[in-house]
Amino acid sequence: MITANKINYAIGDTPILDELSVALQPGSVTAILGPNGAGKSTLMKCLCGTLQPQSGSINIAGTDLQTYSLPELSRRRAVLSQSTAINFPFTVLELVLMGRNPHVNRRESVEDNQIAQEALDSVDAWSLKNRIFPTLSGGEQQRVQLARVLAQIWGQKQAYLFLDEPTAALDLKHQHQIFKLIRKFSRSQGMTVCVIIHDPHLAQRYCDQAILMHNGKVFAAGLIDDVLSPDNIQRVFEIPPDWLTRS
Repeated sequence: MITANKINYAIGDTPILDELSVALQPGSVTAILGPNGAGKSTLMKCLCGTLQPQSGSINIAGTDLQTYSLPELSRRRAVLSQSTAINFPFTVLELVLMGRNPHVNRRESVEDNQIAQEALDSVDAWSLKNRIFPTLSGGEQQRVQLARVLAQIWGQKQAYLFLDEPTAALDLKHQHQIFKLIRKFSRSQGMTVCVIIHDPHLAQRYCDQAILMHNGKVFAAGLIDDVLSPDNIQRVFEIPPDWLTRS
């Protein structure tokens, strides 16, 4: 479990996160939703340890996040950021094998290569293994990057996976395929999955819990259907009721 207790983060005099407390459950997928500027990405960066809140605390499995060394944390949690520009001519397989770096002793083993293949297979991208990464389409790159972070925590029981808009560049087929995959991983390996997503319908179909943010605060949190009620969506996103129904 990951818990954040009254965390605050500001840029200058502008509060980004304001006395925010949340809990992410193992074996479940938690969606973070909210309008632009609500603090979603900042919250995720704090939860995964890439950004330190200015006050408050974050615990992973009952231990303060700040006490973990970077190598130890890298073996337990993986993060797919919103954009990760890579311009070097790595092949797809080489890039996915980079996800195994926290586990590698000098050079990749047969097991590491097998994991990379399985990770690429899982996102429907093994056929791209010899392609040069920058030559791929945006959607293909996104699937390969997801394979890389999956390879990082592959086989780790009760690991943590953070995904910032993982389906933004994907077509409809691969959006559903990826969410089915991360839901399967959360169930089978007790993985704690946290995903930022803009589509409430996709969140309701594949996620268990939701955190709905507004102006750096938690507007609502809990079971997905309770949080993403028509009333909550209208109030947070400031849209009229008829936008949620067919005219």
